[in-house]
Amino acid sequence: PLRLAHLTADAPAQPPLLPLNPNQRSGELMPAQWAPQDVLPVYFHPEQCKKPGDLAATFASITAQHMMIQARQTPPGGLEFFTNTAEVLAVFMGFGVLLANSAYNFRGSCAKCYNPMANRQAELSEAEVVYALALFIYTKNIPLKQASTHLKPHLKTLLKKAYRYIAWQKAGVAPALN
Repeated sequence: PLRLAHLTADAPAQPPLLPLNPNQRSGELMPAQWAPQDVLPVYFHPEQCKKPGDLAATFASITAQHMMIQARQTPPGGLEFFTNTAEVLAVFMGFGVLLANSAYNFRGSCAKCYNPMANRQAELSEAEVVYALALFIYTKNIPLKQASTHLKPHLKTLLKKAYRYIAWQKAGVAPALN
């Protein structure tokens, strides 16, 4: 179970490890003895409610982080890439469009309209998330149009290029990346 909680300065750095039974059934870990205190917190800033897409992408990323923590395995590249790996995992959990649409890193503003607490804190760039999305839809045989329909307009071209590049690589005729 998950519990929504406001992000505060005293929020723990890592959620608790749940007592999982190492005996597997149907390929899934089964909870040993689920206690009421075994609840995973999902922290968010209340300002994020102003941007529902960013909030949903934040929840997807946090859910992926919880899955990685509970798996007790170090991500490829080490712990320094934990949040990056969690974003890729969230893409492969099916949240790629949400993550791509909220992956921007807004750097400039007149300061009147910019609210950093409302935005998702993305680890991967738009291009990196879109490439992961292209890998996901290619491997799952999802039509390109199905994913690109819901992307921000400037990301649609990037997705098509990434998808084409992946298809070319598979065929062994991929051009060099610039």
